[in-house]
Amino acid sequence: MNGRRQGRQRRRRKANLPAKRPTSPPPARQRRGLWDRVVRLGVVDLLTALAALVLLVGVVIVPDGADSKPLPLQFRVDRTALSDLPIVVSDLRSCGCWSGPRDQAVKKFKFALENRGDRRITIGGGEGSSIRLLVAYPEGFKPSVTIPDESTIDNKYVSVKNPPDTTVWHARGFRAATSSRMENGRDLFAVPAGFEVWALPPVPNYVVEQQDTDLMTFATIVDKDELLPGEKFSDLRLGHGAWVFFMPLQRRFIDENLRVSSGIFVDTHTPWRSLPKTGTKDTAPFFRILGIGVFTQDDSPKLAGFAPAPPHDELMQPEHL
Repeated sequence: MNGRRQGRQRRRRKANLPAKRPTSPPPARQRRGLWDRVVRLGVVDLLTALAALVLLVGVVIVPDGADSKPLPLQFRVDRTALSDLPIVVSDLRSCGCWSGPRDQAVKKFKFALENRGDRRITIGGGEGSSIRLLVAYPEGFKPSVTIPDESTIDNKYVSVKNPPDTTVWHARGFRAATSSRMENGRDLFAVPAGFEVWALPPVPNYVVEQQDTDLMTFATIVDKDELLPGEKFSDLRLGHGAWVFFMPLQRRFIDENLRVSSGIFVDTHTPWRSLPKTGTKDTAPFFRILGIGVFTQDDSPKLAGFAPAPPHDELMQPEHL
């Protein structure tokens, strides 16, 4: 969880001119030469104008990203391999976080992006982002994601320990967010039979919610909204260039593996009765974190980038990301 420090801040005609001397018409050969030049210039100007019109129409009709859409409730990816994707996701690090609000674990990821494609992508936080956390859950379990509600910030901001060099918006409430099921995700990611792949959205950019009197959730902090073709993005500063996801957990997993003294998950931030059991063998029957996916935002979403999640023994403390 994220420690908190409070704060509030955001025409005249010329006369008596001599008449022009009339000129005799040019000879026929000269007239033909002039006419040929006029025709050539006219064709060139016409082609130039048409080319400019095509470019203008292309920009107006195909704004490339202006009509980006959130992922639908379920979709199918038309790919059979995860290689040669246009968006490169690299240097991916994550935390081993298990506490969070409303039976959700707050998962923080930090990574670099490079757009080798021909269209821009939205990389900030919230459901409008192209970035998703891909998690495989057993069939029959629908992850109900809830995130801080941006409409409840009331222009109130707070200072937190991570990141320490900026302020974030404080949401007083939460709302439901859309998690999307990949219809052919099991074939693409080779997860076991009986599992389905879900794409979970990041929490909104620069928005946190309060856990208790002293603690806040972590916020997605991405200081760039879009990534254009040819551009790269990464941010080495503490707390920046990080995406946060609220990952729903099954109640049985919480009861069996995340015991606290009150028998309730850490919504109340009560002390652990015993250390949480979160190794791969403990989590595998309930969920499998596959990695970070980047999707196009149109009527038929396409997987544009992917990086696998780090193994359990490479997870970091969230305060270090």
